Amino acid sequence: MAILSFIFFIALILFVVGMVTPKAVIRWGPEEKRTRKQVAMIYLGVAIVSFILVGLTDDGSSKQKREQAAIEQQQKKMADDAAVVATAAAKKDQEEQQKKVDAAAKTAENKAKIQNTIKILHLATSRPNSAGGVDLEIVFKNVSTDKTIKYCTFTAVPYNAVNDVVNCTIRRESKFNGKVTGPIAPGQTDGEDESWSCAWYNNTIKRAELTGVRIEYTDGSIVSIGQNDIPLIMPK
Repeated sequence: MAILSFIFFIALILFVVGMVTPKAVIRWGPEEKRTRKQVAMIYLGVAIVSFILVGLTDDGSSKQKREQAAIEQQQKKMADDAAVVATAAAKKDQEEQQKKVDAAAKTAENKAKIQNTIKILHLATSRPNSAGGVDLEIVFKNVSTDKTIKYCTFTAVPYNAVNDVVNCTIRRESKFNGKVTGPIAPGQTDGEDESWSCAWYNNTIKRAELTGVRIEYTDGSIVSIGQNDIPLIMPK
């Protein structure tokens, strides 16, 4: 494009000079043909052609620049979008990590809370009597340092010799709820020499396991211990 521009300006200058002195810019051919008309045909024609070519070249260059600018803009948008996605992903990872930390802290807090309620010292079933009745024995200790137990309800299920849960043949269900009435002071043990008579009727019962405990304290607070947390209060 620079060469064409140079040719355009040279041709234009020679055209202007030729309009004044044709022979100065046309130094070939017969003198009678070295006219202003000939100057115009040659140099003005060259100027016009070079000008058109400059315009065409410039249009192509501008189009290329526009296309390049569009590509760069698209690349920038893609980079910005990628940065947004990366930031969102990092934020999500951070939030999920914080949730895990909070959940772990809550689990640890709940574990400590449950371990500060009661401790099971003895859990057993009697042999079935002549009618198939099986007693349930639970001895436990209030390990809280400052809370007195008002009521404590134990939920238990019986198992046979092959570790299957069995039902009471009279109530047609396996769960038994045994309720203890306090007050049971901090550090006090309860349930010794006591049992729930005929908690179940089934000659195949060999043992029982707790599935839940609900403790109500004299201050009105309540702690419920689910099956997954029962190991926290059982003997090691």
